Amino acid sequence: MITVAHRGLIQAENTIDSIVSASFYADWVECDAHMDRSGRIVLCHNRELTGELLTDLCEHPFTLNIMLDIKAFGIGEAEACAATIVNIVRKSRHKWKLCSFNEFCVRQLLALRKYLKLTYDVGLISSNAPLNMYGHMKVDFVSVDYNVLSREIVDRVRSSGKQVYTFTIKNKKQEDLVDKLGVDGVIKDIILP
Repeated sequence: MITVAHRGLIQAENTIDSIVSASFYADWVECDAHMDRSGRIVLCHNRELTGELLTDLCEHPFTLNIMLDIKAFGIGEAEACAATIVNIVRKSRHKWKLCSFNEFCVRQLLALRKYLKLTYDVGLISSNAPLNMYGHMKVDFVSVDYNVLSREIVDRVRSSGKQVYTFTIKNKKQEDLVDKLGVDGVIKDIILP
């Protein structure tokens, strides 16, 4: 089971230092990004705030495994955000898993991957469990909220050839439970003393 550090180290989430530090404790590091009012892609969970630039993370000399949760809103903005992010990450040395709650963003990521012949993975994030939802999209993985995850969901998603991740794991008991359910990876908080 793959471990994904939720927003880097929780003490300084969605910062480049936090993402790099978390890479020593997890297989992948999840971070959030959105397009700010000036069209730049910033590392930040909250759409009203700003953060460090995705371009700066891409220039970091370490090769990182990054799961980028794209906070995209509406249709046009989601498509523009996806296109801007793909243009940035395709020049990077890092390995990428690009995902979003926004289906328009995910569709754009899939179309650009095919058109540009790129190799990043694409995922859909879901905080509910409409079991018929996942089959129609050609994503590589689905990230499902821990609070709705079940064996049935894991089995159905995996039977359609997709990996299953779950978020956000808070303790060892939860991690053991989802391991028994057969998920491919857990997105969890990494807190250093």
